[in-house]
Amino acid sequence: MTFYKDQTASTDTRGAAKVLNYTEQYLRNLRMAGKGPPCYQPHEGAHWRYRYVDLDRWQTERLKNRNKS
Repeated sequence: MTFYKDQTASTDTRGAAKVLNYTEQYLRNLRMAGKGPPCYQPHEGAHWRYRYVDLDRWQTERLKNRNKS
């Protein structure tokens, strides 16, 4: 699921939810529970951002762990 060669390319919660095939609310819940993909706020009050490389790594890890069960 590699997206971009640019390691800094990012998207907002809506874009990340589409990439992961989740709802925005589910992704927010994961973030608040500390169980979602890495994300950051460029500055206080800004929308949360998700780097594509982090989404890729996070989803790959989740799939690996699911297949181990």
